Amino acid sequence: MNVLRGIFLSLLIIASCAAAAGQTQQGVAKTKGKLNADGTVTPGKMLQGVTVKVHGRSAVLSNAQGSFSFVVPGGKYMLETVKKNGYQLTDPDLTSRQYTLSSNPVMVVLETPDERTDDELANERKIRRNLQRQLMQREDEIEALREENRITQEEYRKLLQELYAQQETSEKLIAKMVQYYSSIDYDQLDDFNRQISAYIINGDLARADSMIASKGDINSRVAALKQHQAANADEAAELAQRQQALQQSQAYAQKELADIAQDCHHKYEICKMQYRNDSAAYYIGLRASLDTANVQWQLDAGSYISEYLADYDRAMKFYQCARRNAMPNSADEAACLDAIGSVHYFKADYTQALEYCQRALEIRKNALGMQNSDVANSIAHIGLIYDSSGDSNKAMGCIEQAIGIARELLGDNSISVATMIGNLGTVHESRGEYAEALECFEKQLNTVLAERGNNDPAAARCYNNIGVAYSASGDYTRAIEAYGKALDILTEIYGGDHPEIAINYNNTGVAYARSGDYNSALEYFTRALELSKHSVGDNHPSIAIRLNNIGGIYYYQGKYADAMECYMQSLSIRERLLGTKHPSVAESYSSIGMAYCALNEYDKAIDCHDRAYNIYCATIGADRPASAMCLVDKGEALYLQGNSDEARNCVEKALKVLAPLGDNNPNVTYAREWLDKINTTK
Repeated sequence: MNVLRGIFLSLLIIASCAAAAGQTQQGVAKTKGKLNADGTVTPGKMLQGVTVKVHGRSAVLSNAQGSFSFVVPGGKYMLETVKKNGYQLTDPDLTSRQYTLSSNPVMVVLETPDERTDDELANERKIRRNLQRQLMQREDEIEALREENRITQEEYRKLLQELYAQQETSEKLIAKMVQYYSSIDYDQLDDFNRQISAYIINGDLARADSMIASKGDINSRVAALKQHQAANADEAAELAQRQQALQQSQAYAQKELADIAQDCHHKYEICKMQYRNDSAAYYIGLRASLDTANVQWQLDAGSYISEYLADYDRAMKFYQCARRNAMPNSADEAACLDAIGSVHYFKADYTQALEYCQRALEIRKNALGMQNSDVANSIAHIGLIYDSSGDSNKAMGCIEQAIGIARELLGDNSISVATMIGNLGTVHESRGEYAEALECFEKQLNTVLAERGNNDPAAARCYNNIGVAYSASGDYTRAIEAYGKALDILTEIYGGDHPEIAINYNNTGVAYARSGDYNSALEYFTRALELSKHSVGDNHPSIAIRLNNIGGIYYYQGKYADAMECYMQSLSIRERLLGTKHPSVAESYSSIGMAYCALNEYDKAIDCHDRAYNIYCATIGADRPASAMCLVDKGEALYLQGNSDEARNCVEKALKVLAPLGDNNPNVTYAREWLDKINTTK
């Protein structure tokens, strides 16, 4: 029984926005308005001497009042560079956005690196402390209920367990909130939204929600806004007679749109912190629907829906909308192409994934040149797609090229270089070159430990990769030891509830399963399933992986009916989310085929193994170990059915693929044992 792991590509998404119409574009350069604890704002100051260059135009300087202006011969423009010694952009993506001319000034907000760091630390401290305070308050409430005998001891334990599951938030979530709230120029928010932001940062989510609700139901407001926008369209036909009235109406609608959009984002943040993924997706999607020309809003919605709901078709609609509104050959379009490629990748359509990601790379190369870190990352991502599609030689070439560029730019001790070396290890591991893979993973780990220390998620991921390589090579003791180190780090950082801990439990279960300790394996797979259901719900590819692995343990324990039930549930999720021609679907069919074989239903087993083999050949190629093992499993069914000649042909064909992995590889050993059994049969 092979328990396979998937490698998922994380694609870069670059911010973008849109504005309204005008003639000469005015602008203001300033420092960031800062939010105080009580919701008031310390205003920013105007900055003189800021250099602003628009693509295709000469650079301009801001005056003593921070003002500048430029004429754009057309409806759209992009800011090419914004510079002032000692300062950095609060929003670094400002220079990669597409704009249309507007009567409102374009705001260029800068800050010193020290100011940025201080803001991030202050916000992180508030968010962490308030989350902890909320947890303690709720603990006290539950404790009081027990002391007053208003709940049983069993209810008390259950409430505490549910509380800890709800309150534990990921480091990734905190980092995103810190980045978001530290990048806001609060001068540009009204008092109402400033107060909402203050409540969220300070952990008072109920008051934040109450303030949003005080404006009325968001859905009703959206409906009213859309009715108003429809009326605007009618007014436009009478523009000559009603120009002034139309402009006033549009200004109102734009302000209301911005206000509702901000509230939608607040609701999204609240739901995300509470692991209410469907609700979070609803509000981020609702915001995107308010302005379909806003590229970043479409990318934000697609990214969340893809990652947390695995609804790739729905995510694709947002990405395609973003691309339609992106400026051609811009950083925006490259981000959209990468996002569309990611959907094809997740659905195992590697040809299309490569096409879109390579087009994104060409845009970046033309705009930035080859010696650029974004270009290097793009090449490395393409390498991982090649690896998943079965072309490990091209994968190796891409990642080595990316490493060369990154080393030239960043030096040997860069985390980015180390990450790419880890990607190279992934390719070696998929080729069965476990010693080379381990060498890469250990190099990556050494850099991470030197730069960030042991208590960092990146270190945990390195230990996980090392464990995967040991497990694949048959050294299960060292694999479990590496997974244990990763778990210690993850638990210290995240507590007991985080998606990466679920992955750790799953991989540890794989090592125990391969070593024959099925009870321990089942324990870890069950833990992984419970954690995954909490973070992503019941309908996600990770749930299918956990179910398939649990089914594998039941299979080895001889509980074939239970195994079949798990396999069928896993297959149903995968076909629903990924389609019928995906490597994960092939894995399910392979597992179901083994269960049928154990139940002496050999025709059904052979049919399942044929389906699995055909899907693997069409997606990752016939020369991959997963494809070869389908032939071994089919050979087993044919042999038990009494067809030794055809069984021998299948296993011999499989061994031609598996033999380069070495005599100590578990799959090679398994295949040769079956070939010996077939050959000794008269």
